[in-house]
Amino acid sequence: MIRLYSEVFVITAINRKTSAETFRDWRVGDRIRFSTVMKAMAGASGGGVYASMYWVDNLTQGTSTTRTQTNMNNVISAFELRPGSEVTAE
Repeated sequence: MIRLYSEVFVITAINRKTSAETFRDWRVGDRIRFSTVMKAMAGASGGGVYASMYWVDNLTQGTSTTRTQTNMNNVISAFELRPGSEVTAE
């Protein structure tokens, strides 16, 4: 199994409120990072992955959750994200 990590992102705005567990407590300024794993899933056709799972770690709050790619995309759209290296103090 190989775990792949994204760069760290900072939440710069909240586009809409969400009641999704874990995400409802996210705030502007929180630093988050996404990850996934590369591995064959038992029972998947030809040993492939039938549903991509993604983890998101809120590094600021010390929380983590897992969602399918589709569900993660739906929830994440509630937030404006910028790469951590692009966010500067004002």
